[in-house]
Amino acid sequence: MPWEEECVLYTAFCAVQDITPAMGPTTFIPRSHTKNVHDTFFHNGQQTKNEFLRHAHAQGAYLGAGDIVVFDSRGLHAGGANLFDGGSTRVLFYFSFTCPAALKNSPLRSGHQGDMASMRPSYAAKPITLNQITASCLSPYKEHIYDPFRGQGDGLGPDGAIISAKRQKRWRERNAPPGSL
Repeated sequence: MPWEEECVLYTAFCAVQDITPAMGPTTFIPRSHTKNVHDTFFHNGQQTKNEFLRHAHAQGAYLGAGDIVVFDSRGLHAGGANLFDGGSTRVLFYFSFTCPAALKNSPLRSGHQGDMASMRPSYAAKPITLNQITASCLSPYKEHIYDPFRGQGDGLGPDGAIISAKRQKRWRERNAPPGSL
């Protein structure tokens, strides 16, 4: 996602199990949400990026089951490696949310529902809001009502891909250093 003056997207990770170092917890670089950091990290080549990471004070999110971390999505973060010895599948529930008013002045403009790079294509095409989920769950009991995601399908694109080639290309174009393509 391009850097924005104001945060237009927040993300919440909720651990559904204890996250140990061997599981490759999400690592955050505090105070990395600034334009200066983004310019340094994304537009100055691999050597500069490596040097930045060497000196960053990264923090692993060693969460207990039920713990939640909420963060400004502009901040640099990444999942760690799952180690063969002692590692296991890391299960995480996460969601992102934005303020539609913040998008009015954003280069991302209207229609942007947040960072959907990790979403299956048909889920991104048919966003569902927290209000819709809440309303569905609070409705009087009807068998089909308790599945607020029932109309979303399996989320795969028409070609069966989890992430479409078009979206992969757009991501590469957005994140490439100026003049490198």
